[in-house]
Amino acid sequence: MDFSKNHLRDKANSADFRHFRRSVFREYASFIKEKVRQNYDWSVKFVMWLRQYIRYVKNEKTFHPSYLPNYKRGQIVFVNLGFRIGHELGGPHYGIVLDNDNRKKDGLITIIPMVSKKPKHAERGLRPGEYELPIPISQLIIEKASVQLAKAPYQDAMDSIDELRKLDKDEQMAQLPIYLQEFERKLQQRIMPLISLSQKMNKGSIVDTRQITTVSKQRIITPVKQSDELYGVCVPEFILTEICTLIKEKYFQAGSLDD
Repeated sequence: MDFSKNHLRDKANSADFRHFRRSVFREYASFIKEKVRQNYDWSVKFVMWLRQYIRYVKNEKTFHPSYLPNYKRGQIVFVNLGFRIGHELGGPHYGIVLDNDNRKKDGLITIIPMVSKKPKHAERGLRPGEYELPIPISQLIIEKASVQLAKAPYQDAMDSIDELRKLDKDEQMAQLPIYLQEFERKLQQRIMPLISLSQKMNKGSIVDTRQITTVSKQRIITPVKQSDELYGVCVPEFILTEICTLIKEKYFQAGSLDD
């Protein structure tokens, strides 16, 4: 039976397509059943990715990248790379945006994925094309927390002072502890998520220039709005320069970029 793509795409052969579809479903069910016995964890990841992939396809027509924030060059993003093959990096990974000018309406984004530094990296050293960030991502996140700590209290304090001024002295004394508690709550609400995120990313990060990939912005898990903890967390320009130098050395002949 002819199951070629051109044959199946012809609606006149829809009966053949139904037969082919059923055979694929049976093959999938048999494959997963066997894999569950061999590698349960792998099976869970695979099935969860298929479910997510279906959601991506269903939302493809209603997805509007313009609703997402601007992603500057160097921005750290958390992206679902999907289920990959062999040594390809797959699943959720942090990455660095490489685009020089990624516009909000552009549905694609180019990143270089990162992996956490592990003992094996210290044992074998870095492989050709790998690069360890000289500044931990955790430090960049703490720097953002420091900026928030410097800016946010002033505005919150001014708002509280304006409210207290509307009250008489007795009411001011009564309300002051409440205002202070609310001020502290708002401050923790801004800063604690950043501290928590930094603690998760304090092992060091390694990028692999072999894994550069362009993906749909649908795959971005965070940041998807400016209030997300990771928004505005960018690697310094000198790190991007060193990464790009490594890319040139690995993929371009000497002098070819100047021709």
